[in-house]
Amino acid sequence: MIDELFLDKAHLFLIVLNHRWQGARGEAEHLARLLRRYKIKPGDRILDLGCGNGRIAINLAMMGYRVTGLDYSNLFIEDAVEKSRKYNVYDKVEFIHGNAFDIDKIFNREKFKLVFMYWTTLIGYSLDPAKDLELLKKIHGIVEEGGYFMLLNHASIESLDYRALEEGVSHYKDLDEYALISKATYEPARSILHISWRFYRKMNEDLMFIGEVSYDIKIYSMHEIVEMSEKAGWKLIDAYCSIKTMEPYKPGRCSLNIVFTK
Repeated sequence: MIDELFLDKAHLFLIVLNHRWQGARGEAEHLARLLRRYKIKPGDRILDLGCGNGRIAINLAMMGYRVTGLDYSNLFIEDAVEKSRKYNVYDKVEFIHGNAFDIDKIFNREKFKLVFMYWTTLIGYSLDPAKDLELLKKIHGIVEEGGYFMLLNHASIESLDYRALEEGVSHYKDLDEYALISKATYEPARSILHISWRFYRKMNEDLMFIGEVSYDIKIYSMHEIVEMSEKAGWKLIDAYCSIKTMEPYKPGRCSLNIVFTK
């Protein structure tokens, strides 16, 4: 299912990513403030793991940060490179097409001050806690001593709307010239969300169906993510409800924003 989302039907997911560019500058500014809190400077090496089409990496580069973005989708990477030219940071940000599970080989001679993953990225998509632990260990291996790992705007068990999931509620989202109708169900025995997205092109007052993609993701609680990260060698520093307000994490009220150090 992951290949369907990020490879076979990546053009559909790209519609969502392009829409999220509308708030990209603000997201990057909030992240930059978080970086300053932990004294991560523009000259430090930063890896945006699962970077999509580069909305965070490019905006950080526009602020002077030295960012590398890696993504599994070649379509996303091609679009990110094109956008880096559009925003005149082509020489300040690097985009690499690759598998996150190969970062120990891709960056075998490089170390980063920070690796971050933004918007429920990578963790949970394998549906296998052993694979998630493996990835966290590989991230640990490419971060310099005293460096950081940040898991940002990440879904958790505590943030799920169980009533909506039980009732099978569909959600409509306006995506400029497109529309998205999403629906999710939750499998509590394995803590897996089954998600389907149906995409439509707006045709005056009508909607023309253009495609559908489905995927599954394992949802962890905060303590499960922290426990797994500690097994990988990470040390928890802080957890926030929002990197915009820096409000401390409160279960049931927000997504996860967790900061670890090596």
